[in-house]
Amino acid sequence: MLTFAGKYEVRFMRKSVFYKRVLHTKDGVIPQYCNKEGSYLKVIPHNKGILDSELHTHNFYLILWIKKGQGTHSINFQDFPISDNQILLFSPGDLHKAVCTNEEDIAIAFSEELLNLLPFKIADWIRYHVFCNLGTPPVATIDDNIAEILTRWIEVLKSLLENQKDDINYCTAATISVILNVLKEHASWENDSMDFELPKLKIIYDFKKSIEFNLKKSHSPAFYSIDIGVAESKLLAITKEILGLSPKKIINEEIILKAKKLLAENEIIIKEISEELGFADAPHFVKFFKKETGMTPSQFKETL
Repeated sequence: MLTFAGKYEVRFMRKSVFYKRVLHTKDGVIPQYCNKEGSYLKVIPHNKGILDSELHTHNFYLILWIKKGQGTHSINFQDFPISDNQILLFSPGDLHKAVCTNEEDIAIAFSEELLNLLPFKIADWIRYHVFCNLGTPPVATIDDNIAEILTRWIEVLKSLLENQKDDINYCTAATISVILNVLKEHASWENDSMDFELPKLKIIYDFKKSIEFNLKKSHSPAFYSIDIGVAESKLLAITKEILGLSPKKIINEEIILKAKKLLAENEIIIKEISEELGFADAPHFVKFFKKETGMTPSQFKETL
């Protein structure tokens, strides 16, 4: 049972499994909701708390089922119209805000540790195939028949959570995989990346993760090719096949996405962002940002 105290505090009858922290120590304003150590999974009503309407991120995976809604949902600075029976999947680190507060909506939050309870191939299928964000975040709609099936499986999941002694339960992990399979097979997805082969999707995933952690070091496709252990020609062929983009273009897009996330934190200055993203100085970063987006970093901040 979920109750709310104040604007952000989230409490559960048994124990609190989420807490809020600031992403950066230097007066950042974007909160990140985190699952406490030892918490593997929780089914929660969609309301305020960890799903409020301010710009925020999570350190866990999230399945969001909007049963009734209108307005827009922003995911990594892309706006999606909210519709009835809409499914949204968020990976750790996705930046978003929800403009819908229907208490009938459901969110299922689970950690990377939960995936580690599953067989290796199933865990990788969830990471790289289901929660695959290749430019377009995983957004789908379901019909009434699938909604009924999904409701039944969520009730099974709730029952497992209520009756187990702790969060570490292989049955809950298996049930999550069944729920995701139902969605993968029967929802109408806006992102068609699920049709590609898993090994190729994993290479894209590894490439993007490497960019995320190494932007300060290099903007070169050759660097990332070596880092993930894939020939540069093979990386080019895969990114062209799946995304229609070159590795260099993907690197540029990731730079812009990370820059926008940092710019959304009001106290972070341009010079610090340029250093964090591996630019020689602030003017070079400003020039790059304007070339890629058509506006300066300062102009972008005014749109937030």
